[in-house]
Amino acid sequence: MARLEALRSKQSEVRDAIMQADGFGLWFIWQAELNPVLEQTLEDYGGVKCAAEGAQSLWFFFSPEIFLALARLSVWSRFNQLAVTMQVFPARLRVGQNEKKQLIFDEPFWKQELDVESGFKVWVHPGSAMAARAIPGMSLKKKTLSKGMSDSDWDLLEVDARLPYQPSMGWYAILRPVGNPLDKAFQVGWREFFGQIEPLLQRNKFRFTIHDFFLVFPIESMRLCRSWCNDLLTLIDKLKTDSPQHYWPCVQAIVDRKNLTFSEDLPHKVGLDWEQLSPDYPHMSMRNALFMGDDFKIHEVGFAVRNHDQNDWTNISLNTGEQLIGYTLPQLVPTNLVLGPYRHCFYCGQRSHPTAECPTRSMPEHGRDAWDHLADLDIEEMVKASCEINKRVAEGQSVAGLAQDDSPEGVFYRTLYELNWPVQVRSISTFWRMKNRDPNKAFANLSPENDSPAWGVLHDFSTLDPGDAEKTLHTLLVRFPKDFRLMCLKGFLAIEKGDVGQAISAWKEAELFCNVPFQQGWLMLLQARAIEYDLRLPQAIAQYEQILRILPNWAEAAYRRMVCTVKSGFADKAISVITTMVARDANCFNMILLDTELERGSTQIHTAFSALFENARNRAKEEADSLKAMRAGLDSWFLPAHPFAAQAGGQIERLLHLSEIQNFVAFQKVIRGRALLDQESQSLVKKEAGDFKSKFKEFTEKLRHIHGEAAWFPFPKALGEFNKNYNLAVANLNWALQANLQLPEAFKKAQLLAEQEEARLKKLESRLRFLRIIRDSTLFMLSTLQVFIALVIVGFLCIFVILPLLIMYGDRIGLNWTVSAISENRLYMQKALFFLLCVLAFGVAILRTVIRFESIKAKVFSKAKAKQASKMPSPPQKGPQQTSKTTKR
Repeated sequence: MARLEALRSKQSEVRDAIMQADGFGLWFIWQAELNPVLEQTLEDYGGVKCAAEGAQSLWFFFSPEIFLALARLSVWSRFNQLAVTMQVFPARLRVGQNEKKQLIFDEPFWKQELDVESGFKVWVHPGSAMAARAIPGMSLKKKTLSKGMSDSDWDLLEVDARLPYQPSMGWYAILRPVGNPLDKAFQVGWREFFGQIEPLLQRNKFRFTIHDFFLVFPIESMRLCRSWCNDLLTLIDKLKTDSPQHYWPCVQAIVDRKNLTFSEDLPHKVGLDWEQLSPDYPHMSMRNALFMGDDFKIHEVGFAVRNHDQNDWTNISLNTGEQLIGYTLPQLVPTNLVLGPYRHCFYCGQRSHPTAECPTRSMPEHGRDAWDHLADLDIEEMVKASCEINKRVAEGQSVAGLAQDDSPEGVFYRTLYELNWPVQVRSISTFWRMKNRDPNKAFANLSPENDSPAWGVLHDFSTLDPGDAEKTLHTLLVRFPKDFRLMCLKGFLAIEKGDVGQAISAWKEAELFCNVPFQQGWLMLLQARAIEYDLRLPQAIAQYEQILRILPNWAEAAYRRMVCTVKSGFADKAISVITTMVARDANCFNMILLDTELERGSTQIHTAFSALFENARNRAKEEADSLKAMRAGLDSWFLPAHPFAAQAGGQIERLLHLSEIQNFVAFQKVIRGRALLDQESQSLVKKEAGDFKSKFKEFTEKLRHIHGEAAWFPFPKALGEFNKNYNLAVANLNWALQANLQLPEAFKKAQLLAEQEEARLKKLESRLRFLRIIRDSTLFMLSTLQVFIALVIVGFLCIFVILPLLIMYGDRIGLNWTVSAISENRLYMQKALFFLLCVLAFGVAILRTVIRFESIKAKVFSKAKAKQASKMPSPPQKGPQQTSKTTKR
């Protein structure tokens, strides 16, 4: 028994529908092996399969063609044995991104359970019965209902086998080569390409006509339509790859016949702007695109007005069987704002207003940060902003105030007019004041306004009446014929009047009077834009290339050259250029999505950008995981007080926030930011590891000096704490000089040791200074005492030996008076001589010690070091060869 509920899970839930339509649902149940004729017939009559599971499937039909298909199968079943049961009931089809389809109908229908009986039976719900009865040869009969049907009002379809029941569907295919028919490359390219497609026309027996380079032919059946589209797309892919000299881009539309007739003026009656269609991909309504089946992919047309209707324009490409991209970029351009009956505006590229009424004329000067603000918006916020702007325009509300608004709608609105800013009136003042040749530095140093009368005209240009402005300029040009600013304004006035030739001449003359290279390049850009505006795209491309030869770094000129390539119909050639531009500046991604002048290449661009967006989103997710791991690893590398830890932590938080914004630019910031942060971290670790090694070697030298100074200290018991700190410093420095500081634990420990050992060495040096004072004072005192004692002993000998001898033998040598004087005052004389001797000896001892102290100290230290060296641990070696054992006194 088949359960319709089993097919519900096979459908995709469509929340944001790009198309919805009411029609007929078909529940198809069979037994045994399914004959392919059944499904083929349903597809030929416009059936769209929505779900399948086991021996049942769910279909949708837009029109009563379903009954013609069922009648055809009913007649066929009379000659072929079948066991098939079908139900027809009212249903609504919703189509979402990536061709997701959801069939919606009354809830009781989902509860049905049916057994398939022999024969071919079609049950019709009362809600669809009127459409069946309106077709000749069909009738509905009351029959005994099968068990498990939702109610008792179902009727059984019966058909008259004598009628043909041919499908009423039919189309006209219209194909037109892109480019200027007067261009030689166009003539050669179209002739070569038509030589390739003519065999396809003959093989399918199409009756075709060519008029004004429009190739038109009727398509009588869905099977022929599929065959033609498949053959053409296959041929184009083959020619692009193998024989590009035989390929020429062409636009194609397949339109319903309806009330149209096969005539030469048919292309002008279908209501299409042939200059905006994407080449190569057949354009058709959403309904017809769904008829094409699973062999084709459906793409929304760039800036078509989206009414969520089955008649919305789309185009198709071959389904190559590759895995579908997980995300398809939505259309972001607010169509009600940018589309209209006018040609593309010279200033902003939109078609909703003439050039002289462009909103940019009264907007503030170019804001170079507008795209950065847009990068902070999620893609869904951008879609909502676009829809809100669309809604306001549709309701007749003014949106000019959004130019000053900081809301998402305001940001989105401003960026729509930033695309072509160098040629807008509001940017004239900026370019007139530029002095630098380098476009990347041109905004950094602007000169002030001079005394040229053009400034007064410029300030009032957006409000002046065109007639008054022309008179004023004519008068001023007579007085100042070589003022390039006046000539420049003359060109802008001419472009607003629609005189492109006069505008180009004025800007070319202004270029001759200008002597600043970047201003000359800007005037050349205005000329190129005017040529592009006049739809002479090959000449415009050549002009942009000439600008790039003069100013190779000017991104705006490269961007306009790419736009012209796409507008020429060669979007495939521009994709590689676009990819390079996006890689160089991620903001180009959003620029290109919002550029209304890229409508012709919207299919190719959206296909390529969807892949770029998905890859960037996946990369950003991976980088977010890496950032979280990096955040967790900061503690293992750096101390909390390390300045890089706080800086990196803040950067990681900002990048993680950006990773949650569904915006390509935000994704790129995350990808590049994480790589840059990782590079900074590695560079910092490498640099600081080297600094630590140098610092530890410096500490080693200091410790070696401390070792030499303290080795002989005469009071070992006073060195207890000193030796403890010294031994610990030796152990730590031994480890630091041998450790691999490229490992997180070692690097973090090195940071801690660097602080600790620096403090420890300061303490040791401070203690050493105190010890040095005690040591030197002791040595000085001992040395002085040694000399003093020696002199005193010698003096004693002189006093106690020579003086008695002088008294004894003084008379004999004629010193009677002296001897008698000494004898009478012998005691006092000895005391005076002794005192004088001590003073003299002490003075001589101090003087001698002061004079010879360094040599005495060196001699004493050399002996002391030799004796005490084994009692103090040696400081660490400079390299990681080995460590000395530390001992504590």
